[in-house]
Amino acid sequence: MSTLWQDVRFAVRMLRKSPGFTAIALITLAIGIGANTIMFSMSDLLLLLHPRKVKNPEQLAYCAIQDAESSWFRYSEYLTLRDSRLAFSDVMAQITFHDRGTLVRGGSAWHVWTTYVSANYFSVLGAAPVPGRGFLPEEERHGSAPVVVLSYRCWQRLGSNPKLICEFVSVNGTDCQVVGVAPEGFTGVTLDGYDLWLPLGSLRTVHKFFRSRPDGEPSFYVVGRLKPEVTMPVAQAQLRALVPRFKQEYPERWSGHPSINLRPPGQGQIPGDFEQDRWIHVIFSLVLMTASAIILVIACLNLANMLIVQGASRHREIAVRMALGGGRWRIIRQLLIESLLLAVLGGLFGVLLAFCGTRILDVWLAAVPDGGQVPDSV
Repeated sequence: MSTLWQDVRFAVRMLRKSPGFTAIALITLAIGIGANTIMFSMSDLLLLLHPRKVKNPEQLAYCAIQDAESSWFRYSEYLTLRDSRLAFSDVMAQITFHDRGTLVRGGSAWHVWTTYVSANYFSVLGAAPVPGRGFLPEEERHGSAPVVVLSYRCWQRLGSNPKLICEFVSVNGTDCQVVGVAPEGFTGVTLDGYDLWLPLGSLRTVHKFFRSRPDGEPSFYVVGRLKPEVTMPVAQAQLRALVPRFKQEYPERWSGHPSINLRPPGQGQIPGDFEQDRWIHVIFSLVLMTASAIILVIACLNLANMLIVQGASRHREIAVRMALGGGRWRIIRQLLIESLLLAVLGGLFGVLLAFCGTRILDVWLAAVPDGGQVPDSV
C-alpha cells in the first residue's frame, strides 16, 4: 500500500511538472465527458424512454386492441376492462385531439393543448396536483360542471397565484373552474406535455367537435397499472378472458381474431402524441447522439496524440530509470497510475460540466412557452 501511495504522489508531481499538458488533457476529457453526458441526457428527455414524474412507471401498461376495427377502446369497453380487475390494480382512459384549444383569462388568450382523462387519471399515475386536487368520480359523467387542471407551466403563465384555484377560465368558450395544478414537469404517459387536463364529463361540453356533434362516439386509449405480482406477459394472458365478452357485446368491432396487446407506454408510437412533433424529437435525438459520438472520438484521438507526444518527451527519463534498476512492470504501473489519475480528474471536471450544463438546459426549457400567445380577439 505504501508503494502505491508513493506512485500516486509521484504521479501528482509529474502532472504538476507539466501544467500545460495537464490542463489541456483535463479540458479535453471534461469536454468529451461533459458534452456527451449533456447530449445523451437531452436525447433521453426527447425520446422519453419512460414517463416522467410518474410513480413506478415500470408497472404501467398501454392497452391496444390488436386485429380489430380500431386499436382504441370505447368508453363502455374501458369500464369493462377497469371493473374486471384482471391483471390491473387500476385503469385510466384518455383522449387527445390534434387541434389546439383556446384558453382565455382576463384580457389575454392562448392556444393550448388539451386532453380529456378519466377521473382516476392522476391517482393511477401517482401524481396528485399540488396545489388543488384531481378530478372527482362524478366529474367524469356527462353533464357535470366543467373543471380543469392546469399544467405547472400554464399556471406560471397565468401568474403562479395560488388563489387561481377555484377561479374560472374560458376554454373554447366554456367557463371551467380551475381545481388543481399538475406537478412541475409532469407530462403523463405521452411524449408531449399538455397545458390543460379536463375530465371526460367535459368532453361534449368543451370540445368543439363533440359540442357540435353530441351523438359522436369517442374512442379512448387505455393505460393500466399492473398488480405488483403480475408481469406484462401474464397480464396479457389474463386479459384474454375478456375477449369473448367483447365479441358478444360488440360483434362488429371485435370480429375475426382480435386480442388485447400490452406494451410499456413511452416506447414507440404513443397515442396522443403529435406525429410531426414525435418525428422532430426522434431526428433531433439522432443528430445529438451522432454529434456526441463525433465529439467523443475527437476527444479520444486528441488525448491519445497528446499522450504519445508526452511519452516521447519522457523517453530519456524512462531510460535513466531502467538503467538505475527500475523494473519494466514498475515503470508501466507508474505510467498507468498517472493516466488513471488524469482520467479521474478529467471525469470529475466532466461531471461538473455536465451538471451545470443540464441545469442550464432545464432552466432554458422551462422558460420556453408551450404555446404562442394569440390576439385578444381570438
